Amino acid sequence: MTRTLDECWRCHKTDGVENGLCDDCADHYIYCDVCRDDQHEDDLCRHIYWSEHWGGFAGAGYCEFSHDHHREPMRALLDACGFKFASWLYRALCLDRLCVAFWGPMLGPLWVENRYVDRDFRFRSLDILRDHNVDTDSWDNGGEEAEAIFWLSSLWPDVEKPRWDTVQWIREWMEQHQMPGDHK
Repeated sequence: MTRTLDECWRCHKTDGVENGLCDDCADHYIYCDVCRDDQHEDDLCRHIYWSEHWGGFAGAGYCEFSHDHHREPMRALLDACGFKFASWLYRALCLDRLCVAFWGPMLGPLWVENRYVDRDFRFRSLDILRDHNVDTDSWDNGGEEAEAIFWLSSLWPDVEKPRWDTVQWIREWMEQHQMPGDHK
């Protein structure tokens, strides 16, 4: 069966079709700027997530609002985790070696992989929040710290501008919160 340009690619209706989707189907698809494709709300790519904090979709691939909305949640996460964590996160993002994966109940434990292979060709990962003694049990699932973790989970290697925006936010935070004894 051949589809016309005025036909929905999902259900083949011809009424109210815009950008290849009818009004009914468009309500269930979200466009990802990174994948450059529509994502069904029940099967999103890794660049978009549902945000309890914002009450809607968000992420590095979500283009409906500015990535700057994530600056304050990132500041809250850095305030909660401290300078050593900020320094680690800064290096991991600059080196493009951060992959955030959720394992277990949301926000506890959070498993963050620093992607590398050791000399014995074993894949290494670590639970970075536990290693920095961060207590995530008190975090609200819709709170700023949780939102920042979800934001980090959408920053994969194929996400350039949002990743570098985040690096800049971390750099600004680190300049304001220098380690004791550090001098410029």
